[in-house]
Amino acid sequence: MNGSFNKSESFVAGYPSGSSPGQEIPIKISLPYPYFKLSFQPGRNDKFSLSYNYSDRRNNHRNATKFTTESVTVTQVTPTHVLNAQWTKFFNNSFFMNLRFGMVLFTMNLHAKGDNPNVTDAVTSISSGNYWRNKDDYTRNRFQINADATKFIDNLAGTHELKFGGEAQLAFTTWYVYGVTDPLTGGCSIRKYGANYDRVLTLVNNGFDRRDNVVDLHGFVQDNWAVTRKLNLSLGVRVEYNSVVYPKQNTSEGPISFQGKVYDRSIPNTLKMFKWLNAAPRVGLIYDLFADGKTLFKVSWSRYILPNQTGWINLSHPNGWFGYYQYLTAAGTPIPGYTTPWAMPGGFKNGGAQIGYKDWDLKAGYTDEFTVGIEKEFWRDWSIGARYIRKWDRNQPNLVDAAQLDIDKLLTTGELDWSKNWVQVTGTDPFDNQPVTYWKKTNLMANQQYIVNPPGADRDYDGVEFTLNKRFSRRWALNISYVYAKSRGLITTARADESLGGGSGGFFQDPNAHTNALGTLPLERRHQIKMEGLIKGPWGINLSGYFRYLKGLPWTRVIQARLVGVTLPQGSYTIYAEKRGSRNLPDFKQLDLRLEKTLRLKVLTLGVFADCFNVFNMGVATAVWNDSSSKATPFGQMTAINDPRIFQLGARFEF
Repeated sequence: MNGSFNKSESFVAGYPSGSSPGQEIPIKISLPYPYFKLSFQPGRNDKFSLSYNYSDRRNNHRNATKFTTESVTVTQVTPTHVLNAQWTKFFNNSFFMNLRFGMVLFTMNLHAKGDNPNVTDAVTSISSGNYWRNKDDYTRNRFQINADATKFIDNLAGTHELKFGGEAQLAFTTWYVYGVTDPLTGGCSIRKYGANYDRVLTLVNNGFDRRDNVVDLHGFVQDNWAVTRKLNLSLGVRVEYNSVVYPKQNTSEGPISFQGKVYDRSIPNTLKMFKWLNAAPRVGLIYDLFADGKTLFKVSWSRYILPNQTGWINLSHPNGWFGYYQYLTAAGTPIPGYTTPWAMPGGFKNGGAQIGYKDWDLKAGYTDEFTVGIEKEFWRDWSIGARYIRKWDRNQPNLVDAAQLDIDKLLTTGELDWSKNWVQVTGTDPFDNQPVTYWKKTNLMANQQYIVNPPGADRDYDGVEFTLNKRFSRRWALNISYVYAKSRGLITTARADESLGGGSGGFFQDPNAHTNALGTLPLERRHQIKMEGLIKGPWGINLSGYFRYLKGLPWTRVIQARLVGVTLPQGSYTIYAEKRGSRNLPDFKQLDLRLEKTLRLKVLTLGVFADCFNVFNMGVATAVWNDSSSKATPFGQMTAINDPRIFQLGARFEF
């Protein structure tokens, strides 16, 4: 049994809005983390273990910025329960099995601090009142059963470690949004110009209550085969069944008419939106060059099916956001007929995103990985290694708008033909006075969305790794590695990136998104050096350290259409003004140290430790202002910095 409690305080410059330096409200975040584990062995052939941990991230000032008052921020409560149970059964010396059960119950509750609407002054950008929705509650619960068995086989063209098993996983998500209702305007978020009202955002039926389910069934078999003393093969295959299900929901709401169109957010019967069945083979080879266990040549190829998630087809769900802007008089009364959509129900029921197109069914994305390397033990406890890694992601699900480009030509040949609905216009980039091209939309209302696997929605990675390892002996250990990495492609691994967005910036919805888009991906660290060491000192005192050098993250200069003199009917658009990833943030270097003392008191073990993160207190920009067309902030100015030197004291009890 052990536990931890983490409590931190940080400040956002200028929060709450109008505060002077030194007067900011501290943002306090607490995180309790108790952990319990029980192991027992009723007999020599059976072993049981049960573990449980709980965490709850609490934050009373979520969304704090220099433009928000304290009342606008949100209280966050995030209780999470994790339970694991395992039974290991030994039938004989050559055969055993494991049976596991796992459960994760995750909830994130975001609640407003009052029932007043949110009010934003368009002149100052300051937000006051309360958060614009009273509740934003999200749950993600997962239940999983795993079973595997291992059989050791001798004298069958060598020796075998044969492992086989299966897995069943059920995941259930809910999303409940309940908005604020302003007595005067009827909406939840108001925009004003000084004392004058301008518009209000209204949620239809005050929000939504949504459900999504995921079903995964997997089976695998793998054989680690020692063919000879020098040659070892690893052969395996994993078969996966994946599906996403929309359960029955929102049946009482019924159809709703808005601006001459009828929308329906209900799902009267459970629907299986897709089902995938895939095989993922894996093969590896280890060859002992001199049959002494000191020089190993390794090569492998593996396929991994992208993890199943509701996000792949999120835009096909009809039950979600439904809201509109109502424009107001200066006094706050509605202007008749002056209403514009904010977010309309989409999905397969409302003319929104459809899954698949004609004969092109939506398929599971996958990653292929190839590695080849060599490892050499050059003297006792010391080894060096070199490895080449190649990864390529294909079949990435993405959203294609057939009203914007020729989807048949795209899926057949991979060509991007935007002539349906776009024409080019030019402007001048004020940064270097060079001409710049934007695309103008000719029919603003055209919309035919399909979730498919478009050619070009790819991602590639190459890496070379060198390692120097000193195994723990003589009371110390050391690991050093260097990695050279190169990534490229359209679809990045950054959260909330362009991989499956429903907005105008999607790669297969707007040609502006392709301007200079091919380049280095934003999370790449081209060069990485890492060093980890441990010294076991006398009297139970241990010293460990971790140093890392990381090449600065790539970033790209961007420009806005309206700020370079280009007027677009679809609204202003920001494009890459240079090849993506042309610039880099400063390189990151940090040393972390831990000093620990362990005491054994009969059945109790007490550990006391002191941590120092960022020992040399090095400050490095982690984000900069990348819009060279905007004068709001100087181009290239730092907007975020890494954490300063942090000291941490702690204790650990084990029994």
